[in-house]
Amino acid sequence: MIHLQIAFVSSPFLILYTKMKNPNLDVAQVYSWAAVAVVGFTFALWVKHFLLNLYALPINLVNPVLLAGLLNSAFTIFFAGLILLIVFLPVIRRKQLNFSSKFVGVGFLLIGLYFLIYVVISLLNQRYSSFLVLSELWAIAFVIPGIGFISEKL
Repeated sequence: MIHLQIAFVSSPFLILYTKMKNPNLDVAQVYSWAAVAVVGFTFALWVKHFLLNLYALPINLVNPVLLAGLLNSAFTIFFAGLILLIVFLPVIRRKQLNFSSKFVGVGFLLIGLYFLIYVVISLLNQRYSSFLVLSELWAIAFVIPGIGFISEKL
């Protein structure tokens, strides 16, 4: 699993770094690689937390808390990644540099919401609580730019 995270996260950020370090800055390339890095990071988070739920956390479709945890792990970050991919696809393909900041805000809000839901579930279930240290709790902060982008006036 760590190899997937390295491939999804480190590679695009290293390429972005080299593009930004170039004295002849190509803005379209920088935007494109920044978009790839954001989308890759989001899907890496989803892979990590979905697999964590499948392999380490209890799954019980009858227990509403555990069902909420499974659904949260399966869909919340995944939908955030899909939204960000759709929004940034024209930027990644270098067809345009503009994107919908409101939809980026929805994607960011979903990332932060996943971790908020995880914290609430960990307060109700000991197994979730024991894996809380493996979570990127700092990602709750994605709620702030998410709300900011959504409420931004054009």
